Parts: sequence; C-alpha cells; structure tokens
Amino acid sequence: NITKADGLLAPSRFYADYMASRTNTPKQDFYVIHNGISLEGYSRAQNTQPPTIGYLARMIPAKGLDLLVDAFIKLRKAGTDCRLKIAGAAIASDHAYIKEQKYKLHAEGLTHDVSFYPNINKQDKLNFFKSLSVFSVPARYNEAFGLYLIEAMASGVPVVQPNIASFPEIMKL
Repeated sequence: NITKADGLLAPSRFYADYMASRTNTPKQDFYVIHNGISLEGYSRAQNTQPPTIGYLARMIPAKGLDLLVDAFIKLRKAGTDCRLKIAGAAIASDHAYIKEQKYKLHAEGLTHDVSFYPNINKQDKLNFFKSLSVFSVPARYNEAFGLYLIEAMASGVPVVQPNIASFPEIMKL
C-alpha cells in the first residue's frame, strides 16, 4: 500500500534514504520530520569534577556499551581522572552482558568509579544528564534517530558519536 500514500515520514534524512532504497520508493516521497522533545525540566549540566562520561540507552551490545567501557578503561590506564555513569533500559536477557561489563571494570579496579542506573524514571534522567561532562552511545548499527542525543544536548552536554547513520545529521540540528 506504500504506493497509495501521499507522502511518507521519516525521523532523519538518513532513514528516509534508507527506507526509499529498501522499498524502491522515490526519495522525494519521503518527508523528514526530526524528533523533538519538550524542554520542560531540562537544565544546563553542572561542571563536574572529575569529568564524567555518560551513557543512556538500552544496555546491549548493539548500543556499544562494551565499547564505551573499554574506552573508559583505556582513559583511566592513560592517567585520565574521570568517571563513568551508565543508565538505561535493562531487561532480564541483558543481565549477563551487563555482568560482563562490570567484571571488566572490576578486573581493572575501577568499580568505584563507575555507576549503573538501570531503568530510571524521567526525573532521574534529568538529574543524570545534569551530572555529565560528555555523553556517548557508540552504537554499532545504523540508528534512524537517537533521541538520547537530543536529550543530552538539551542539557548542554557535549556528545561524541560514531560518524554513521543519523548521528552526524542529529548533531548538526
């Protein structure tokens, strides 16, 4: 029924182009309407010392949590004094993966410098963003739109992302 539509909506130009190729639909039939958020409750991040890296997404390999944990370990081994805060959805099937990440941190003696916050509510999320110096979710897949980037930027937190999929587009908004 896609041929009967007057137009199709996508949350990013990246995803519009991707879906146009998958559905053999002309690109001009897709309209991009970027996701947005209500700014109510968001406020500028505080200057945290030591610097704090944040992650807020489902705690799974596809979102690159292990990449961020490994990067944090390298930073600490290089002498950088920083902390890591990890928040996001965690369901029963994610627990073994999360345990692996915690074990890596424990093996390096960094357990006390990392905090995990599974399944936080909106107020906790707002407070979480205010406590960060930088934010990253190094996703491994072509994400259509990372709403977490908008939330971090709404809190004045700089973001570091892979140069893939919709991330460069979102960061230019």
